[in-house]
Amino acid sequence: MRKVDLIISTDLKAAPLDMQRAHDSIRQRVHAIQILSWVVDLNNNHDGMSTATIDVENGPSIKGSLVLFLDPMFINGVISCRALLEFLGLCWCKHSNQLAEIRKRHSEDDIGIEQFSNASGPLKKATPAEALKFYPGLSADAENAFLVIFKIANKELAHLTHTNIDDLISYDHLMIASKGITALMTNFFYTPLGLEAPVSPISTHSKHGSTLG
Repeated sequence: MRKVDLIISTDLKAAPLDMQRAHDSIRQRVHAIQILSWVVDLNNNHDGMSTATIDVENGPSIKGSLVLFLDPMFINGVISCRALLEFLGLCWCKHSNQLAEIRKRHSEDDIGIEQFSNASGPLKKATPAEALKFYPGLSADAENAFLVIFKIANKELAHLTHTNIDDLISYDHLMIASKGITALMTNFFYTPLGLEAPVSPISTHSKHGSTLG
């Protein structure tokens, strides 16, 4: 991997990052979001109670209902969406119910985009306006998708509640958020650092052998 300089912002007192570990953690989050897009699309087109089989190379086959495999991927994907939105410098302002910019990191060990630099200096956080302009549709739709991610990641996925997540989030919310955050990571993080953005780690094949994606 190309060597990237590190800048620690003055309001953080944590020890310098292990750069390889930081990049690995960020890549894992990006992969989780890419997988989320696949999970949402698969769940939208198949009954969750359908039977699914995972074939482990040189290992056993694991069989169970599709939803048992998809649910952990869904949870990991939504939590990773929230994590990378905050990494980019974005948060949910509960008072105004709007997407807002993080002014100061909550904890000393939080990793933020501003801790990385290129030849021009530290990378800049994404402003809400910049984040929303990457969506080709209505900015209100993109903002709503990001806000829903914050809401269910903060509450419904982190706690046992009476709320049905399906009543809060839709297929469109999830697709806008997952694809939008992937694009934001490419434009605000990987491209400024001169790095290739991670490609999706998952592929599927039809029963006839053709690759689906």
